Amino acid sequence: MNSYEYLLDKVPLKERVKQGLMSENFRQTAMELPIISGVKEVGEPEMVDLAEKGHMLICTEDSAERETKLHQILLSLVTAKEPEDLRLMLVDGGKSVFSAYGE
Repeated sequence: MNSYEYLLDKVPLKERVKQGLMSENFRQTAMELPIISGVKEVGEPEMVDLAEKGHMLICTEDSAERETKLHQILLSLVTAKEPEDLRLMLVDGGKSVFSAYGE
């Protein structure tokens, strides 16, 4: 099992988002930092380029929704980029939300 498959197995995401991460449209996008923001009815990923946006505000009613959205963003980035092309700094005060990414 490669690290990508490990993360898809460990990180809680909706099945439609997982399908979007595995789609050809996502894997072959020309975006610099593609993030899946949702999934269309037909199963294709709805994407935004974080490099174009620069910033992102995540507002949810509860922490579980926020954590799911953060996992979705992180998995989008680590799926789209090779490890040598992406540097992330994750700060998790509770040491639980991002634990799967440290392995």
